[in-house]
Amino acid sequence: MDTVWGGEVPEEIHRFLTYTDTMVTQPPDLRMFREAIQIEDAFLKAYLEHGVIDREKYIQLSTRLRSMEIDLDEFKGYEDIHSYLEEKLGKEYPYICRSRNETIVSMERLYLRRRYRELLEKINRLVSIFTKLSKRYGDVAVPTYTHYQVAGLTTYNSYISSYLTQLGDLLKRIWNLASIVCTSPHGASAISGCPFLRNIHIKVSNLLGYRNIHPSPLEAIHSRIWHQILNIDIVSSALNLYSRVLHDTYLLHKDGCSNLPYTTGSSMLTHKENPDILELMRAKAFGAANHLSWLKTMEVDNTGYTRAIQETKYWMIYWTDTLHHATDAITKFTESLEIVGWGRDDPALATWITQEISIKTGKPYREIYKYIKKMSSDNIDRRNLRELVRRKYGVENLKSLEEGFMYISKTWIDVESQLDSIKNMLSEISEQL
Repeated sequence: MDTVWGGEVPEEIHRFLTYTDTMVTQPPDLRMFREAIQIEDAFLKAYLEHGVIDREKYIQLSTRLRSMEIDLDEFKGYEDIHSYLEEKLGKEYPYICRSRNETIVSMERLYLRRRYRELLEKINRLVSIFTKLSKRYGDVAVPTYTHYQVAGLTTYNSYISSYLTQLGDLLKRIWNLASIVCTSPHGASAISGCPFLRNIHIKVSNLLGYRNIHPSPLEAIHSRIWHQILNIDIVSSALNLYSRVLHDTYLLHKDGCSNLPYTTGSSMLTHKENPDILELMRAKAFGAANHLSWLKTMEVDNTGYTRAIQETKYWMIYWTDTLHHATDAITKFTESLEIVGWGRDDPALATWITQEISIKTGKPYREIYKYIKKMSSDNIDRRNLRELVRRKYGVENLKSLEEGFMYISKTWIDVESQLDSIKNMLSEISEQL
């Protein structure tokens, strides 16, 4: 779509850029309505199986549940979705031996399971883009940077390898989250557990696809803050990775080694192209890190439940949405990347020569370093640098690697193995969820 200030931005990036303003437009509970229905349906089936209700009552309540729609204006009068459902299902509904506390924990976990299954598909598409970039531009020479200045050369595969390393760490975090959201809180009741109808809670847990049950009811309720912390930790890590990809691309663009897709125009200055996606991604990364600190503070409050934890529902939705929008945006961005070779001498050529002479002559590296540094400041032609230094130090057969960066890339970096490892991790996590 065209932006007001000029520049064509695809829908994936537009959603990310505008979500800051639109944010969560529904009460959080309504975003998890399908999970709430799922839980009540599981309880009805368990109540039927264990004789709490008969088949006629089951059919009546199940039909009412499945046909239920939310009246938003009416819903505003209720504290949460569970109060709403309990009243709408009527007095015949056997709401026994359970608490809203455990139900909310379960609802959030089912929601996160659904959203992370969707996210893994998006990450898989991003990995496919990295694979294509590696095949197309992997051996292209591009600059590396220290202090925002060109330090030397590497291949673009070196950048991709670094991104894949951080992506692998991100997937390990998702695996940890998958472990907890696949653990059932049912049977914990308000916080101390319920001594009755234990078989019903086990049946409900099985119907909802849980793989494990918490070892104690206290931990089942307290662990709600943990899936919140793990979720925002994943968001923070992902946004950091995406920010790094964008920032690296911006530096490469400044040195003529990359295009910069999907900039937006200035509202006044016609000559400007603004990297809005980079700036916003970095701001979101800072915001997620700050929110993570807030959640960790709540985690040490006490081993129990307080009303304060209800404040986390909205932000769980917001940051999970942000993670999805950001992943869509970075995928679209990288899909449009074009990498151009450096096309000049390796800025680190003098460094390779200095190190080789020091190794072959045994002379202090700093002595040679200062000499070459002085020659560089005297504007000595770099093409003559090797010969001048060789003569001064009497070194024959000086074979500095003029393409040392390529040697390092070929002997060190193995993008293909990293990609295989990440694909395996994606498959394992998908199976877990």
